[in-house]
Amino acid sequence: MVRPAAFALCVMAAAGAACSGGGADGGNASAGGPSSSASAATTSAARAPTTSTTAVAADPYAIPEVIDAAYVNRVLAALYKVDGDAVREVLASRTVGAAAITKQSQIFSGDQLAIELRNLALVTTDDPSQYQSPPGDRRAIVDALVLATPTCIVALARSDFSDVIMAPAPDDPSGVEVVVMAPAPPAVRIIGINPTPWSITLARVIPRDVSPLEVAPCR
Repeated sequence: MVRPAAFALCVMAAAGAACSGGGADGGNASAGGPSSSASAATTSAARAPTTSTTAVAADPYAIPEVIDAAYVNRVLAALYKVDGDAVREVLASRTVGAAAITKQSQIFSGDQLAIELRNLALVTTDDPSQYQSPPGDRRAIVDALVLATPTCIVALARSDFSDVIMAPAPDDPSGVEVVVMAPAPPAVRIIGINPTPWSITLARVIPRDVSPLEVAPCR
């Protein structure tokens, strides 16, 4: 979690067989006659098992051909849900346990992970009354994508902490919030805490006269 003050910032498809048949002279049909054949076909069709398929929902976090703001918002919501779980654990236990550390290491990487772990430790001394009851998750709204490739996403965003704390700090008008994501290590997907293929490598406010690409850990 980036502390607000520091951050300032089933489809079912059924296939059924249709039945028709029965000759007009059914009473006179012989065993091998037309009426008999139609009856056999009808019986066979009627007994054929009905098959159905369930459409498997596509992975909402799979990297699309075109990465847009909606996709990035969806990924960030999933990542910050994990972050929120870690914060709630720390608030409840008043200690940074192994489970909370694991959660953070699944969604943050590089220098950002170290920052997040330090911030998480500070939560242990926070006044619980400053937090919503129960605290929710930080929300991110992407305003623009500076770079969007399968190996690096650089986004200008706004964070909303109103579901987390009672009185979020106002945005810093002198800066702009930058969130950078890179592919998460394979071990992250194996553990399964992070449902996305991404890891946040930077999330902070930078001066408006600094290019986001200058501070992005990936290109």
